[in-house]
Amino acid sequence: MATADAFRSSTTRPVNLRRRGDLDVTRQVYQGQAWWVVKDPIALHYFRFRPEEYALLDMLDGQQSLEQLKDRFETQFPPRRITVEELARFVSTL
Repeated sequence: MATADAFRSSTTRPVNLRRRGDLDVTRQVYQGQAWWVVKDPIALHYFRFRPEEYALLDMLDGQQSLEQLKDRFETQFPPRRITVEELARFVSTL
């Protein structure tokens, strides 16, 4: 028998990703713009995120759904709006 979770929309299920605790994060300003630089200490790779992107990365706790992440993003960065599809694309690149 199918469970209720099997019928929940993928936008309301928790995103099964969380930010790793071992990442080294620094805020830098380059040509007048703020960036977040994230170093993966295992792979020794660096990634650069705009403040909005880093906020989304930081929100990933393995318990928030895409809808909840969307709501939190829009609350933190008014009047910016993001669609669930845009959010899903961003999360899929991580």
